[in-house]
Amino acid sequence: MKKIINPWKGLEGYNCFGCASNNPVGVKMEFYEEGKEVISIWKPRPEYQG
Repeated sequence: MKKIINPWKGLEGYNCFGCASNNPVGVKMEFYEEGKEVISIWKPRPEYQG
């Protein structure tokens, strides 16, 4: 697997709920290339578990 670097990381105003690492309530997803697919492995923090 090859990690995909987020091109928007660090840009002013970037606050994506899914993938911004600086969003305090976001899920902080990271993405990887695996062959022809893009995958994300996410482990929910306690506040996102049901």
